[in-house]
Amino acid sequence: MTLKNPKHTAITLLFLIVVPLIIAYYVLGLDKSGLNSPFVYGHLDDIWQFSLTKMVKETGWVLSNPYLGAPEIAKWHYHSAAQTSALHSIIMLMMSPFFDSAITLQQTYYVLNFPLIALTAYLSCRLLSISRLPAISVALLFAFCTYRFNLIIYSFLPNYFCIPLAMVAIIWIFQGKFDKGLASSSLPTLLRSLFKNKSFILGGFFIILIALSDGYYAFFSLLLFGLAGAARLLVGGWKQPKIMIPAILY
Repeated sequence: MTLKNPKHTAITLLFLIVVPLIIAYYVLGLDKSGLNSPFVYGHLDDIWQFSLTKMVKETGWVLSNPYLGAPEIAKWHYHSAAQTSALHSIIMLMMSPFFDSAITLQQTYYVLNFPLIALTAYLSCRLLSISRLPAISVALLFAFCTYRFNLIIYSFLPNYFCIPLAMVAIIWIFQGKFDKGLASSSLPTLLRSLFKNKSFILGGFFIILIALSDGYYAFFSLLLFGLAGAARLLVGGWKQPKIMIPAILY
């Protein structure tokens, strides 16, 4: 992705911030009700999620709840959803000083994910050399998947802004983006060249983000990396094993 026209890029990014917020405002009915009352309330999962957010806001920690579990405290170290929503919990913790209630905090974060998902989807498309207009279309469509509304009760599963970024790294492996010169290089030279490659480092950063954001999506990303590695094996990796190293490292 190159910034050939910074002005057009700035306008596009502003568009992808403002338009999703306007659409979300009306789709969620925020013109009739605010963010201080729950979108959904009455099932165990949404009550549990609000209690998680309340705990993060008031204690700064997601795995121990001092308000539940008498005569001791509730310990949720065994609970995979509490453990694997780390990045979302950190972001909400940083936002928490600006909000009076956990409900407003969680739902504001949900709304802010409309432009956030649009931006990461657009960036991902541009990194994959998709032209501007199709990239904008993909960004808006992905931000408003019905899945987001079906899982509105959660603060992590519908806020999937890391998925497009992880897909960039996966597609790069499918494409063999890092294969050039690997087969003829010694292992130390190969590793040095990979860790000096800005795209390879960027892909690694995207992988860290998906691993931190949610264990559910990290698991399926791992499966897709396995599929990408299998594809590289079939197209030549079995003859030249060194071209498998980028997929294995990822």
